[in-house]
Amino acid sequence: MKLFLIPFAGGSAVSYLKWKLYFSDEVTIIPLELNGRGMKSGQPFCKNFQEVVETLSNEINQYVNKDERYFIFGHSMGALLALETYYERLKRKEGLPNALFLSGCKPPFLFEKRNVISNLPTKELKNELRRKGGTPEEVLASNELMDYFSPMIRADFKILEEYQFNFEYTKVHCPLVILGGTEDKIEKSELLQWQSLAHDPITLHMFKGNHFFIHSYPKEITKLIEEYLFSVIH
Repeated sequence: MKLFLIPFAGGSAVSYLKWKLYFSDEVTIIPLELNGRGMKSGQPFCKNFQEVVETLSNEINQYVNKDERYFIFGHSMGALLALETYYERLKRKEGLPNALFLSGCKPPFLFEKRNVISNLPTKELKNELRRKGGTPEEVLASNELMDYFSPMIRADFKILEEYQFNFEYTKVHCPLVILGGTEDKIEKSELLQWQSLAHDPITLHMFKGNHFFIHSYPKEITKLIEEYLFSVIH
């Protein structure tokens, strides 16, 4: 079974490195890397959300056969990318995922006008990242590390700021498994509204913690995902 993992804004494939410790050998996890970081550090950042989605869908095709079962997990911006990748593959008439795991993200039709973060001066950007959580303090406190990470953070926030949801999309015809943090600014009531985009009943799992609860519960989240994969396959 293949599980593709899409990182959050400012993250990379290594964000899910610890997860390999908890999945069984029957699950092949494939962290997808976004341009401009990690193994793709030499490639230019994608200019818009659609370009990222097209790139992700092309990469999935490199790993799955036409009728092979696979699943996608994404956190925060990664969840939004997972959803849009589903629609991109539907448009292309390519193999669709057997489930989407959407973590730390409310449905895009609830998005309000977003504050512009991508062009903030460095000091204000640091303050905003501290407020959001998820960025290690050692990164925020180091000018050298900020010089390295801030370009990818700004690039990700820029495409998020410009993203527009297509309200003409059809409902998603694969199961949606939603994950949220009890102390996140995203309310449980908002997460439940993913049902409006789902053809079948959604499943919601809440974990104690803020927006980056996934860092606190790798063992529990991977167990949840693996049990779900086995229930679908068997």
